[in-house]
Order: sequence, then C-alpha cells, then structure tokens
Amino acid sequence: MDTTPHSKARQRVKVVIIDDDKNYVNILIKFLSCEDKIWLYGHYSSGQSFLQGMNTPFRPDICLLDINLGDMSGVQCAEVVQKRWPGCHIIFMTAFPDPKTISEAKRLNADYIEKGTIGEELLDKLIPSINHEKKEQFISIKNLKEDENHRKDYSQLLMDLSSVQDRVKCLSKTQLKVLQYRKSGVSIDEVAHKLGIKRDTVLTHVKRASQKLQIPNLWDYIDIRESLKSKD
Repeated sequence: MDTTPHSKARQRVKVVIIDDDKNYVNILIKFLSCEDKIWLYGHYSSGQSFLQGMNTPFRPDICLLDINLGDMSGVQCAEVVQKRWPGCHIIFMTAFPDPKTISEAKRLNADYIEKGTIGEELLDKLIPSINHEKKEQFISIKNLKEDENHRKDYSQLLMDLSSVQDRVKCLSKTQLKVLQYRKSGVSIDEVAHKLGIKRDTVLTHVKRASQKLQIPNLWDYIDIRESLKSKD
C-alpha cells in the first residue's frame, strides 16, 4: 500500500479496493492505474484486513467495496468505515444486484455499481466524489430516476427480472439454444441453419420461450414525457 505523503499524491483522489475476487481486483487496478487523478491507495481481500488497516494514519477518500466479502458483508464493513471516517465515500460493487442491497446502499448514502461497469461511469463518479459538497447517488445498473409517477419502482424491476431468471429452467433444451444464439446476435435464418430446423420453427421457439419467461415490459419503466416536453 502506497501511503507516501508527497504533494502530488495529496492532490489526487485516494481510492482503496476491498474485494476477495482477485481477477476483478486486478482489472480494477489496471484500469484505475491509468488515471492520473486517482491514487490507488491500497487493496484488501477481506473486510477484517481492511478494518485492521484503519488503525494506521492512512485515510482513503473512496472505498470500492464488494457487497459480498468472504468474512463479512460489505454493508457491515461500510457501517464501520462511516463511523470512523464520516467523509469517506462508499461505492458498493456487486455482480448480482438485488433490491435489498440497493436499499442498504441508499440507507448509507453510498453508490452502487454493477461489476463490469468500470468505464466512464465509474471514473465520472470517482473524481467528483472528492468534492464532498457534491454527492449524488449513482445506481448505475439501469440509472433510472425514482419518481412517484413511475408505474413500478426500480426495486420491483429487479425482482421481476430475478423471477425471469428463475423461469429460465422451465425452458426446453432447444428453446435455450435458440435464445442463446439470439442473445449472441445470430439471425433467425442462421439459427435455423445451425440447428437444422425451419425458420418458422425458430420463431415459434422464441415466442413460446418469451411466454414462459414472462419478461417485463421495459416501456413501463421508461418515462419519455420530460424529454418530449423539451422537444416542444
């Protein structure tokens, strides 16, 4: 861990990573090391090892914290951090977003990012987060606005999608193959050729699979009214 108090480092955003996924940590380190406005302040593979480091003089500006650590939950770790360092900004990371952890992130005034979205969205949040006068919640998984006028809230959408995933096991082997090809961008005609079936049969499999999955209508979650007003 680099804690050298040179002047250039003090001007940068000090970031610490707490995650037991070595591969993902390596991706983050490589990514963050390319940004000269960020000082990678250290990385830990467990919550306890990180909390023990809190007894040293180091103090990060931002904690990139896995929501599911091997020895404790990321939420528990974040609660200790916020008591010790009230100004430290927490950004939860997870590969499996769910309504409960999103709610916990909001309760702690933390940000919440799905693993894999480490591009401009993450950097755009890391840099301004050092300015504690400008903290806005940044749930980047879908980045939906919460509005009483929405027919369903974000948590409901996540639960609906979770239910869809549970229903995948009800699909036949052929339906799974068809959907896998379609998900990969393979055309209907190409799917038919690969599976040795007729084009109409592929379309039937897609239709029946969609009926079994009961995929939620995303139009229910998109509010175009404000954008439409701006065009008038």
